[in-house]
Amino acid sequence: MTLLMPIYLLSFSLASRFVVDFVAGWILRPRLAITRATPKSAACHETIRGDYTVRNVGRLPAWNVYVDAIPLPRFVADAAAALPYVGHLAPGEEVELRREIIPEKRGSYLLSMSVADSAFPFGL
Repeated sequence: MTLLMPIYLLSFSLASRFVVDFVAGWILRPRLAITRATPKSAACHETIRGDYTVRNVGRLPAWNVYVDAIPLPRFVADAAAALPYVGHLAPGEEVELRREIIPEKRGSYLLSMSVADSAFPFGL
């Protein structure tokens, strides 16, 4: 086995892209303040609207930002297939987003803390 094998070159190329993506993503990570407002209670199978206020508190713009990409609790479904998304958020800019969820069973559900994810720079 030598270092001239094509599969070695392919795997090295892919691994280096992941490393560059991780380092660039860490340096350019978005610094955001997120506020979520949801009702305290709702009926079963009723659409619940969650309103988000996302503000860029960093010095750099934020690109490709998804809000609350963490899976929902069991027996809670998304009313829409798409997550709240912002393509570009300039420094100091604030945007309002919305997400609708539907509880499928009666009970108390604890939603996780609001988190923003970014697929910038390469979407890996």
